[in-house]
Amino acid sequence: MPQRVIRPAGSMSGTVDGMTAQPAGRPDPVEPFEVIHLGGEAAAIVPLAELRRLRAVERHASSEALEEAEIEATLAAHDEWLAAGCPGARSHEDVMAELLLPGQVSPPPRRPIPGPIRDRR
Repeated sequence: MPQRVIRPAGSMSGTVDGMTAQPAGRPDPVEPFEVIHLGGEAAAIVPLAELRRLRAVERHASSEALEEAEIEATLAAHDEWLAAGCPGARSHEDVMAELLLPGQVSPPPRRPIPGPIRDRR
């Protein structure tokens, strides 16, 4: 499928530093908007009227409604990430090896918690 070049409003050159957008695949029948990949991020092509309406709803929504919407959006993104096979996920050992590079001070040893329970031998 051919790549589409994103053009800023009023642009005469037709490119923005060579940035291109590619469709994310077949359109999802549940989603009313086309999803594209732009600079490593997914983006939706939304009619301006819908964008203006969304912004107005966001301005007038209660803080509780905005928080619930943020939670719902985060959970949806996580579900999509899981469905895609967790791209970019790394093992705990891999991350710890990067964080605790050789030569760095390791965390102090754990001390026993004082209390009535004693070592039973």
